[in-house]
Amino acid sequence: MIKDKSYYLDTFHVSQEGLEALVATALSGGGDYADLYFENTAYSDLLLRDSEVGSGGFHVDYGAGIRVLCGEKTGYAYAESTEAAALRDAAEVFGRQPLPPRYALGYWYSRYWA
Repeated sequence: MIKDKSYYLDTFHVSQEGLEALVATALSGGGDYADLYFENTAYSDLLLRDSEVGSGGFHVDYGAGIRVLCGEKTGYAYAESTEAAALRDAAEVFGRQPLPPRYALGYWYSRYWA
């Protein structure tokens, strides 16, 4: 069920402007595409042993992920937080896609690398 945008902004304590700035930060290193993933899942479980409840629990998965694509490379980070500083740090790290090491390019020779 898709709810109004304000529901999601309130649930994850983010703003439209903050999300736009986050995507801009993620793309600032030359990325071609960036997307954001938000998760808020709650579930409970019971473990039965010999028809008796052995254990049980209630779990909440809450957080956000950032994915940046740059050519064939993909960077992804997930945090169990939606604080602006944590998301900004992840966007900055994965927004700068490093060049592959020389050995990954195969054998080649030029006058610049003699």
